[in-house]
Amino acid sequence: MVQPQVTWTVELVRCVPGNDGRRAPTPEELTASALSLQDDFDAIELAITAEASSLFGAYPDVAWGTATPLGPLGVVAGWSWPFTVSRV
Repeated sequence: MVQPQVTWTVELVRCVPGNDGRRAPTPEELTASALSLQDDFDAIELAITAEASSLFGAYPDVAWGTATPLGPLGVVAGWSWPFTVSRV
């Protein structure tokens, strides 16, 4: 029997403190930004896991690939995270 599955990659970026030519970010700003990026990472996992059942029925299996940090590039940073959803 063929098991239906699909693989996606989600990418999420946000503005982060950076050197804007006027001043460098403070340690507190950098820490707050890093914590927000980690919260984004957690939110991605929760949202996708919660919505997988609407795509594949009551018992989906979500397999997470390796998350890759994006940036910082200029004043943006985030995550790229592949995942595969299949029916158990």
